[in-house]
This record gives sequence, C-alpha cells and structure tokens, in this order.
Amino acid sequence: MTQYLNPELHCFKIRFIDIDLDKAMQRVLKRHISTGKPPDIAKQRIENNDRLNAELIMKSKKNADIIIKSVDF
Repeated sequence: MTQYLNPELHCFKIRFIDIDLDKAMQRVLKRHISTGKPPDIAKQRIENNDRLNAELIMKSKKNADIIIKSVDF
C-alpha cells in the first residue's frame, strides 16, 4: 500500500480545534467588523448564525481522532 492510501497518516484523521465558545465568538466578531460589517450587524449575525453553527460543531468533538487546543496569537 502506498503512503497516500495508508489510513494511519494524519490526512485521514478527524481533527477538532478546541476553543472556548465565547472566545471563538469574540474572534468571529472581530473578523466580521474587520471586513466592514457594522458592530450591531456583526453581533446579530453571530447570535442568529455563527453561535448556532459553533454549538453544533462542538457536539462533534467526541468524534475527533486528534483534539488541538486553540491558542491566542
């Protein structure tokens, strides 16, 4: 079996970036504002879309092969 088909390689692993949900939403807010969205519209989008998606994704953590702790940069 070639290395490209080897299921032990990392490219076949499920990764999960672990981060506090509130911290993630702060980052998303900054990103929305940096792309020109007014703060009130950015907050509304987070409440009605981004946070809901993040909560759904957080439930998949148990399926991950590798959990990577997010760090501030």
